Amino acid sequence: MYPKLTALEVMMLDDGKCPDCGGTRFLEGPHGGMNVNVKCAGCGSKFNLIPGLAGGFGKERISQKGGGE
Repeated sequence: MYPKLTALEVMMLDDGKCPDCGGTRFLEGPHGGMNVNVKCAGCGSKFNLIPGLAGGFGKERISQKGGGE
């Protein structure tokens, strides 16, 4: 399990940026309910989030840079 996202990381995701590399391209993965898994096209970090919902609710990290699970 990964630590909770910091306020800065949440703000970066809200702005459409990867909190690890600053990239702005994300690849969509599996969807479930309102959530979608996304992977940064630059560094490979993965997140689960609710698109369009600002703030920390509904956002979590599911892997670190490089895609390591």
